[in-house]
Amino acid sequence: MKSIYFLLFACFTGLCKAQSEPTPSASERFRAAFERAAKHAGAIKDYGAPRLVNKGAKPALILSEGKVYFNGSLLTFGEPLEKWEKVLGGQSVCSKRNEKPRRCKWDALGIEIGSTFVKPASVEELVIRLGRDPDESLMTSIPAKAGESSPDTVLLSKGTFQGYLEMDRFGIDSKTKFWEIRTSVAPDHNLRCGLRECHQPHGKFSDEVNIAMILSSGDENGTLRELSLYRP
Repeated sequence: MKSIYFLLFACFTGLCKAQSEPTPSASERFRAAFERAAKHAGAIKDYGAPRLVNKGAKPALILSEGKVYFNGSLLTFGEPLEKWEKVLGGQSVCSKRNEKPRRCKWDALGIEIGSTFVKPASVEELVIRLGRDPDESLMTSIPAKAGESSPDTVLLSKGTFQGYLEMDRFGIDSKTKFWEIRTSVAPDHNLRCGLRECHQPHGKFSDEVNIAMILSSGDENGTLRELSLYRP
């Protein structure tokens, strides 16, 4: 533990080698210092350099400094579902307005948003689906309830996100492994596995919003299947 503190101190007092242009941000410098210290102490494994994802695909979903941007437009948790619908555009399928909680899905985007029982009118969750299990069965409807003639729609998106997803300037797609995300985003997200396996790692997106992930396997080499941001 003392070695970690020493290396962090050394990096921030100018003893560590300076980075090349462009000048990294404060969070990037801290992340680099933390990783060097943790690797030196054996706290994390050195898998090598993370794979890079090319920019340019549309739509662009950017997660930066606790904020969500869709094609440059800010999406804020706590705002009405209708406002998110307008920003996301396209064809959506939503639950009935009198249902609690409410939910909307975009099959073409692989995106879902939802409210809660306590806050039924505002967006409290964002789900981004990047991949699916090959054996996954997609139910299209739920049998009609007693006294109703038509079945309910299953509000789980059928598609996967095919645009550009970025978190803390690091591009993410369906081939991105958990260790690549963990070592490339700001350490204050505190992304971590469970006590026995890593199938559903979690962390902190901002002071008010948490992160939850679903991976293709139960270890750090699992690729990202689903990323959720939600207000607890």
